[in-house]
Amino acid sequence: MSKGNKGGQWNWVQHNTCLIGSSPGLKHSSRVASFDMDDTLITRKSGAKWPKDADDWIFLNDKVSPKVKKFADDGFKVIIFTNQNGIQKGHTKADDIKKKVSNIASTLGIEMQVFIATGDDEFRKPGTGMWTLLTEKFNDKNKVDMKVSFYCGDAAGRKDGKHKDFSDSDYKFALNVGIPFKTPENLFLGEVDKLEVKGFNPLTVPDEG
Repeated sequence: MSKGNKGGQWNWVQHNTCLIGSSPGLKHSSRVASFDMDDTLITRKSGAKWPKDADDWIFLNDKVSPKVKKFADDGFKVIIFTNQNGIQKGHTKADDIKKKVSNIASTLGIEMQVFIATGDDEFRKPGTGMWTLLTEKFNDKNKVDMKVSFYCGDAAGRKDGKHKDFSDSDYKFALNVGIPFKTPENLFLGEVDKLEVKGFNPLTVPDEG
C-alpha cells in the first residue's frame, strides 16, 4: 500500500523538450494508471479558462482522490502525461507546473511520476515520445502490462450534447501507445464512453510484423 507522499525533494530530469519528475519514494511497476492533468484530475478553482497561477486548481470531482489513491494502494504506478507547450512559448513557467504537480501528489498522499511535453514535437500527445521515455528509461526495467494499464484523459473527440472536447489527442495517444483508454466521466463517474476516432485510426493499420 502507498505510504503517502511526504512532500520531500522531487527528482526532475530534462530530456530534450520533455520534463520528467518523480516524487520521493516512487516505486516502479508493470501496472500503470496514467492520466492527463487538466480537466481530468484537476480543474481551475477560479473557474477561468486558463489557470491564474500554480495554486489555481481543485480536483475535478470528489471521486478523483479516493479512486486514484486506490490505484496506488493496489500497486499501480500513478503517472501524469501532460502537454504544456505554453512553457516553450513563454505563457507559463516550468516551476509553476512543477509546484502544481507536487501539490497534487501531496494532497493525494501518494507517490507519482509526471511527463511534461514542453514543446510541439514527438513528445506532445498524441505522439508517443513520453510513453517511449517511460518504457525505455523511467520504469526501472519493469515491462508495462499493456492489458491492465490504462490512460485517462478528457480530450476524446466527443461532440455530443453533453461533451464538447477540444480535441481527441488523449484518445489517440492511448490508441497509438496500445493501452485501454478511459474518459474522466467513465473512470470516476461510471458513465459509458461512446467514442469515435476522427481521421487517422492507428488500429486500422495492418500488422506487418
